[in-house]
Amino acid sequence: MKKLASMFAVACLVLAGCGGDDVCDDLKDSSKDFYEKGKACSDGEPYEEPTEADIEQCEEAVKSCSDSEKDKIKDFGDCISGLSACTPATEDQFSAAFAGCILTHLAAISEDCGVSIGDESIREAYRLSRTR
Repeated sequence: MKKLASMFAVACLVLAGCGGDDVCDDLKDSSKDFYEKGKACSDGEPYEEPTEADIEQCEEAVKSCSDSEKDKIKDFGDCISGLSACTPATEDQFSAAFAGCILTHLAAISEDCGVSIGDESIREAYRLSRTR
């Protein structure tokens, strides 16, 4: 769970930590939701609001994504927001549900969009989704 939470936290700071684009706004909300739902299973790191640089990077990154891909990214955010809260007893299920969000919604993203939407952590999740 900690690896998944770290991966999503970094991805959200890069991909979701945005203010100008609807995709970025939606994922910013999902980032906070994921943090709140997963904190009982995390190592206790505090939530960090995105910086102005994160916002600019997100807005630039989504320019290489088609409208269809932006919809898939928004659906990924919705999937994350729909996760049940993690507890120590449900950590495996929470991790599996999170992985399902990645596989279901990011696997259909093109390589150009997938490579541009975040840092190494989100690209790794994207690559994993492509190998299924």
